[in-house]
Amino acid sequence: MSEERQRSGLTLLAVLWPTRVIAVPGLLTTRGPLRRRVHTEWLVSVAWHDGVAQRLVLKDLDGNRPEVDPRVFAANPALWPLFERGVRASLSLGTVTEGSDPLRRLSRLIDRQTVTTVFKLSGMDHR
Repeated sequence: MSEERQRSGLTLLAVLWPTRVIAVPGLLTTRGPLRRRVHTEWLVSVAWHDGVAQRLVLKDLDGNRPEVDPRVFAANPALWPLFERGVRASLSLGTVTEGSDPLRRLSRLIDRQTVTTVFKLSGMDHR
């Protein structure tokens, strides 16, 4: 198989293999073609990248840098509190040097999704 076809195959695999996000207190792990983890209690930066696929890039003191689709947090209500707890710890320790705007943006996204879900479940959503 040619080198170009191998690269095309790997690219296709990366696109089709969905990334799973798993959180436990203090740690967030992404699993896709590559496994990456970040210590949420030691975050140094959070960046929001717009484009075809929105990405939240997290970086901790050890240099770990997973990328997460921000909508994953809105779609998985149990994930958000675990992540938020680690972020609050990082903020209180003062390790976060960049990322207050992306964190506020993510929080607003979660709040909007929560309100939408509550309205739908209560029958108050008239869309």
